[in-house]
Amino acid sequence: MLFIILLFIILFCIIIYTLHDRLTFRRGRLSRPYDGASTSSITKMGPDQFIELSFGTVHYIYHSGSSALPLNIFVHGYSTPMEMWQYIFPEFVKDDQPCLVYDLYGRGWSDSPDVPMNIDIYVSQLAELLYALNLPYEKNNSNRNEYKHCANK
Repeated sequence: MLFIILLFIILFCIIIYTLHDRLTFRRGRLSRPYDGASTSSITKMGPDQFIELSFGTVHYIYHSGSSALPLNIFVHGYSTPMEMWQYIFPEFVKDDQPCLVYDLYGRGWSDSPDVPMNIDIYVSQLAELLYALNLPYEKNNSNRNEYKHCANK
């Protein structure tokens, strides 16, 4: 009996180890289809834009604002899409501050690439997005002052 239990545990561990990547994250395209020909906005924050990066299509909204101010980059949490910024982002836009908000890979309207999702993929996504949009990466406010900004309203 002990042998059968031990064998079952070993088989279970082998199956979990083999399927770990497939059990952890959804692979391929997300289940939130978007008709690229649509003229309606899919978020309440502004004109939705899409760009093709190394690991798939990324959904983002960019407001150029005043070039004298640093770029405000809004990065959502691990389990939420960029819509979590829908009440804060417009306040920055009203003040004509440069702003970028985007969906991380595997979230919202961005593609979910067939690679392990970890901090490295998200850092490379932001770096590649800034480069592709020709945005400054030396001068930005990555979620540092949004609460102070809204509190002063």
